[in-house]
Amino acid sequence: MAGQAVNEVLSRKANAARKEQEARVLSPARALRRALSRSADALWGLPIVVDGVQEETLVLDACLDGVPGDALVIVLEGPDGIAGAAVLDRATVRSVIEVQTIGRVTNLPPDPRALTPTDAAMCAPLLDAMMTRFSNNLDGHPSQGEFTGYRFGAMVEDTRALGILMDAAEFHSFLVSVELGDKMRRGELLFILPVVTPPEPDRAPEARGDPLRAKNAARMQMVEARLDAVLCRIRMSLASADQLKPGDLLPLPDAVLDQVELSAGGMQIAKRCRLGQMGGLRAVRLRLPAVAKADIPPAAEQSPPPPVEKKPAAAKSLALSEPTKKLPEDIPDLPEIPDIDGFSDLTAGIDDGLDLDDDLMNIG
Repeated sequence: MAGQAVNEVLSRKANAARKEQEARVLSPARALRRALSRSADALWGLPIVVDGVQEETLVLDACLDGVPGDALVIVLEGPDGIAGAAVLDRATVRSVIEVQTIGRVTNLPPDPRALTPTDAAMCAPLLDAMMTRFSNNLDGHPSQGEFTGYRFGAMVEDTRALGILMDAAEFHSFLVSVELGDKMRRGELLFILPVVTPPEPDRAPEARGDPLRAKNAARMQMVEARLDAVLCRIRMSLASADQLKPGDLLPLPDAVLDQVELSAGGMQIAKRCRLGQMGGLRAVRLRLPAVAKADIPPAAEQSPPPPVEKKPAAAKSLALSEPTKKLPEDIPDLPEIPDIDGFSDLTAGIDDGLDLDDDLMNIG
């Protein structure tokens, strides 16, 4: 019995200590209330009495419902590129400016002029100090990380711009009603901070380095990629290549249209492609390895031609299988490359074709 009584006493003491610790941890609404009042008093001795804080979790459109069109809208920069927002009505902005310019808050009606970035800059010290105290006041609260690291960013013209800058699914909304300057004015402030979902643990370690999971993956997919189509490769001496001039003819092997190579950045990505025409433009058809051999004409499957006999460096003629001929001045246009069988059913929905005029031949 004595041991049971001792256990009950220890249990009551432990419960009392836990409740005391829980009482010290402020809720987000209370932490924001204290942060706003103490920051204004510490900066300029501005009395701000918070009448109430309405805390909700809403989508962005619901958070901005009812915001006056002439309010000051400020983007709050958060950690890791996330963004929040602060909306101050004209009474609050006028009070903050007055206390910094004339040292007190008056009861004059707010000026109807358009708000400017200068007005936003004069409110920046209050927002920075308040957000820092807000995070510190939540020490020990499980949601402290969601409200840490925010500071003044920039003024935006209206709330419509927030829909572009803030893309979270849900937001913490804090609508704060205040009395300013010993009840000289009443104002409202709205703070919108995104609900941060804890990241899920990586199940596959190799997926961490996947570039498609990067933040700018969509932009990377819009980067232009250049593909080179190589008709064939011709071997010749340096002296012969040096003698090439416009109008010279270079003999091409048989069935060259069925042996096109596709490369990117100097690396071969496909070979034995077929060059043809689609939609009035030159096009290249990729072949699967399983069917490439069956589709290659017999002439292409023969052993490669013997190397061209090299000529001395002083030779003037090209070391090719056929001599170079000087072309007449008037040469008829070459006929178009015939359409590839089966390409007609691929033209639907294709707007751009491959332009291979400059890259069809790669002389190595």
